[in-house]
Amino acid sequence: MRKIISIGESCLEVLFRGEVPVKSYPGGELLNASACMGSDGVTVDYVSEVARDRVGDIVSGFLESHGVSVKSIDRYTEGTTPLNMLFMHDDGTLDTVRYGRYPDSSFDVVWPRIDPDDIVIFGGYYSLDPRVRTRLFDIVKYAAERKAVIVYMPGFERDRAPRITRIMPSILENFEVASLVVTFDGDMPAIFNEDDVAAYRNHISFYCNNCINIDSKAGAIRFYNRQLTQSVESAPAANSLEWRAAALAGVIEGLIDGNVMMADMDAIDSETMLRIVESGVKRASNS
Repeated sequence: MRKIISIGESCLEVLFRGEVPVKSYPGGELLNASACMGSDGVTVDYVSEVARDRVGDIVSGFLESHGVSVKSIDRYTEGTTPLNMLFMHDDGTLDTVRYGRYPDSSFDVVWPRIDPDDIVIFGGYYSLDPRVRTRLFDIVKYAAERKAVIVYMPGFERDRAPRITRIMPSILENFEVASLVVTFDGDMPAIFNEDDVAAYRNHISFYCNNCINIDSKAGAIRFYNRQLTQSVESAPAANSLEWRAAALAGVIEGLIDGNVMMADMDAIDSETMLRIVESGVKRASNS
């Protein structure tokens, strides 16, 4: 049975309206997509780190409750689990204040077993952070050597990396190792100052043939490669985090259900592409 190995940040997010906290939840599209897939019965290992504190217990407990293996999460003792405070404005935009402290030596994770045609997903600022970059990318390179399908999700946050030129070499290296790039609305304008179609044609396509854009604002998922373009639309998202996470889960499940292997990634036909995109939209619409 094919496995999913997700490598990403673990945090707890607290949403404020004005000065009042109204909701807390484990944060990030990758973590929540992993929970979605675990709930669907897919075998998922989450590779990350949280402290041995109450917040870390909440995050790891959330994953376990959704059937995700946490044996590759490093539970460090010298530090605290990241906590993000999200302050919502009247127009729906958010300001983020981040708390948390990692130890100097971290990401000492137990590597999960990776077999040919397993699917390894990584991304976000976590894949660029110099603190963990070397160890994290060692796992990704090993997965590529093992002929796993590599999915890179930029998930770019400008407030964490305001000077894009410093991290661009790592972003391009991530593109190069990827079998599939999955972007969310806002990623490509933040990285390349171009829309998704132009960014794919002018940048991503030189490194990776396949790109999927998950646009929660339009309620659309689009697939690009050098030969084909495919788009499927539904209703715009009521909750963008849940919609994006479910859409990502649906796309990955579409690869599994369609029996798309590593050897198939450079020559995905239009019918298979459509099924993958439709799987993402269907999963997001049901979230």
